This record gives sequence, structure tokens and C-alpha cells, in this order.
Amino acid sequence: MSTPTSLFEHPCAEVPRADAVLTEPARPGREPLAAEDVTVIYGSRVQTFALAGMTVSHAVDVIGPILGVEPGRPALVNGERVATGRRLAVNDALELVRVAGEKG
Repeated sequence: MSTPTSLFEHPCAEVPRADAVLTEPARPGREPLAAEDVTVIYGSRVQTFALAGMTVSHAVDVIGPILGVEPGRPALVNGERVATGRRLAVNDALELVRVAGEKG
């Protein structure tokens, strides 16, 4: 388990804040999401971050350095290409596309 690298990251072992609203019941092997969580996918890495309400471009600026994402990556939200000004919602999945054949 890695240590948090940002105030925006919610590691699986961390208990949600007392004021967080859970969006789904806890299941074995899967921790509940806090109310502002967005799932971020970059290559084989899947993490949740408090990004709800941010635009896609702002979210990429925030998490890019954490995940080692290079600028200009195509971004998909819930599997669809979207404008960089689109606002992320709770439970969205933000995927930062890796180029085929790229290491990492």
C-alpha cells in the first residue's frame, strides 16, 4: 500500500471522512467511495481521487504529476472522448490514454 501523495488521493486503507456521503455499500475487497471521488485510470494504475466538480483539464493538471502523466494525453470520461472543459461528476471514470507500445 502506498502512502498518499496528495490531499486529493484516497488510498483504499483510508477511512472516509465523517462528513463523506458513501455512494455505494462496502463489499469485500472494495472500499466505499467518498462523495467526491472519481476513478482515474492510467495504464495499469487505477486510483480514486477527489476530482468531482473539476474540469477534465484541471483534473489532469492536478493528477498528472502524481501519476507521471505527460501533457497532451487524450482523456476519456466513462469511455468516451470529451472536451477538456467538461466537469467531472461523482463516480465518473477518467481514463488517460497511453499510446500503444508505450512502456510503463
